[in-house]
Amino acid sequence: MHSDFERAKAHKSTLEAAISEFNRRPAKGIEYLIANRLVENKPAAVAHFLKNTSSLNKSMIGDYMGQHEEFPLSVMHAYVDSMNFSGMKFDTAIRELLKGFRLPGEAQKIDRIMEKFAERFCADNPGLFRNADTAYVLAYAVIMLNTDAHNPMVWPKMSKSDFVRMNATNDPEECAPQELLEDIYDSIVKDEIKMKDDAISIGKGNRVRSEGEEGSGLVRILNLALPRSKTLSDSKSESESIIKQTQAFFRSQGAKRGVFHTSKQIELVRPMIESVGWPLLATISVSMEEGENKPRVSLCMEGFKAVIRLTHVLGMDTMRYAFLASLIRFTSLHALKDMRSRNVEAMRTLLSICDTDPDSLQDTWMPVLECLSRLENTTSNSSISATVMQGSNQISRDAILQSLRELSGKPAEQVYVLSVKLPSDSVVEFFNALCGVSAEELKQYPARVFSLQKLVEISYYNMARIRMKTTSEVDFKGDNMERNGSKVESASMNENSDADKKLERVAEEKLVSFCGQILSEASEIQSTLGETINMDVHTVLQLRSPIIVKVLKGMCRMNNTIFKRHLIEFYPPITRLVCCDQMDVRGALGELFNAQLRVLLP
Repeated sequence: MHSDFERAKAHKSTLEAAISEFNRRPAKGIEYLIANRLVENKPAAVAHFLKNTSSLNKSMIGDYMGQHEEFPLSVMHAYVDSMNFSGMKFDTAIRELLKGFRLPGEAQKIDRIMEKFAERFCADNPGLFRNADTAYVLAYAVIMLNTDAHNPMVWPKMSKSDFVRMNATNDPEECAPQELLEDIYDSIVKDEIKMKDDAISIGKGNRVRSEGEEGSGLVRILNLALPRSKTLSDSKSESESIIKQTQAFFRSQGAKRGVFHTSKQIELVRPMIESVGWPLLATISVSMEEGENKPRVSLCMEGFKAVIRLTHVLGMDTMRYAFLASLIRFTSLHALKDMRSRNVEAMRTLLSICDTDPDSLQDTWMPVLECLSRLENTTSNSSISATVMQGSNQISRDAILQSLRELSGKPAEQVYVLSVKLPSDSVVEFFNALCGVSAEELKQYPARVFSLQKLVEISYYNMARIRMKTTSEVDFKGDNMERNGSKVESASMNENSDADKKLERVAEEKLVSFCGQILSEASEIQSTLGETINMDVHTVLQLRSPIIVKVLKGMCRMNNTIFKRHLIEFYPPITRLVCCDQMDVRGALGELFNAQLRVLLP
């Protein structure tokens, strides 16, 4: 199944390359198609391809079929011969012919195509004209009339009698019947023959015509291949036409059932995501800006979650980060005045991703944690809360603020609590990002310690990581030593992966550094208390005591080997804190003594 998809994908890619080449250089494009066996080396096969491939540039089709070389000429003959003009009016047959391509600008190329058209029309409608030359002359006259009637640059306009007289000859049997000429005149004047698609061409590599070609006399006269200058009404009409055609296309496709396959090859999804991902992001962005349509906002949020998940699984980091950055932007926490309910939903979706699919965030924790920091600051600071939806009615503001407070509670707290479930590499990214956000908060005025407190908490939550890994490592080595003897000792020493060892080193360094910093600051405050009676110092110690207690309790659970290794750093501040007048700090010191220090005594 996988190989079938790969072959189909390769075929499609080759076909797209051939179409792109044709839209730039038609002859080279046909050579590419034949060389890659996408089309048989037969005029009929090439004509069928030109007629039934919608993404080809119609100007290039006309340019190719008007060439004088043997093979393109044979293709043009096969193309026209594949059409059936039986029972059609003359002008209707021309319209049918020009649905598939646009006439080129060179007189000789037009001459070849019209000559073949006249021959085929006469063959399908015997007796209407005495010979094909009459039909050929009339075909040219119809094109001239079409330009005269619908090009505003041409004045005065050709009258019906002028058109009939232009096609008259000395021999009445050689010219078209007057009644037919009058019917053709009325039809063309009423309904223009459009020489190009109503829809905007989306083919890549469309050739840009040179100034000399644009200025050629015949092109100016016939106005076949060059669009006229568009007015505002023309552009509006064209846009409406595109919308109608698109709607009609989707309605026609809705009744068709495609061929679906079941596959377990995840990478098969990548081409689809590559094709729709960026347009989907643009569509979601526009939809989110257009107003408070709840069903539409809900669909946009589902789109964010799905694409972030898929791009994570497929390793498409650039697109994943773009969707995540866009989602964070839509929380509007950086522009509280413009916040609306859709922005609250964006925040809710971000927290949902953190809860249900944290692995997909990987190296993007920094902007996520910055967003959580802004959320906490918004809900806890009354002066900042006052700027939410500033100028809107009080009921709406209160509803938004209540939703933000709910999100800043348990949903936001879960992001930090669930850090214990993050894999090794992700938890290191999480720690580093939180340290970065904390450093930025401390630079603010007044300084904020929200992320610093969270850093202490997740250090506590994740304290067992190193201890658990070390214990299991020792048990594993001990069991192997008992069963297999000393021969496995050197092998078992290397059983941990490089990622785990790196995690242990980084986590130990950050944890010890943080604990040492907190204890040193606390001991300095305690030392200051012995030298002053300033109550502000007592207040500072009292405010800091919850963090100090959490650090001390965390050190109780620290692996004994690690604690002993860094005892020389911990011992001085611990001894100074023994005299602390905060009972909760002294209680935590007692627990630390029982858990760690007592086992080190002789």
